[in-house]
Amino acid sequence: MDDYFPSPTGLQIAASLDSWFDNLKSLSSITYCISSNTPLKSPSLHSKPWWTLNLSELGRVFHHTIRAQKLGTATQLQMSATRNFYFKAIKAVKSKDWTQFLANVDAQSVWTAKKFAYGQDPDRFPSFPSATSPSTINSALLNYFFPTQWPPTSSPVLPTHSSAPPVSAEEIADTLRKSSNTSAP
Repeated sequence: MDDYFPSPTGLQIAASLDSWFDNLKSLSSITYCISSNTPLKSPSLHSKPWWTLNLSELGRVFHHTIRAQKLGTATQLQMSATRNFYFKAIKAVKSKDWTQFLANVDAQSVWTAKKFAYGQDPDRFPSFPSATSPSTINSALLNYFFPTQWPPTSSPVLPTHSSAPPVSAEEIADTLRKSSNTSAP
């Protein structure tokens, strides 16, 4: 870096600082160092690589039309047409980007494409963050896969109705003989 910038000497006051900058080869050396060591942009996790300047302009027009419609200077029909055009343009650009991504898939990125296509795999095993020992994990697994069944609140046998006559075993057998064994009652 010393070949670009001479080292400043002595007490740096405003005059000596100005003379130090005057002794530089040119302002382009500072610009070159800054531009070569500074990243132009760092995309976030939420950046959209398929986004274009055309979509940005369509978004501005869409939001302008919404505001105009709220103020009464644009009709509902104009706002819906602008909205539909904007969202169809987004869908077309995303589809084009996805098709281009799939066209360039190789052996290393095929699983990434599968993950993008089908989304996140579901959890196959439950998580028990509060279980710290094997016995608590065991009881948590048992409770997860085999939850406790509460006893029924009433008896499974229906009570007899006081005005109905009792049903005999012959009546039950006769009714079952008449019914079809290939269809549900």
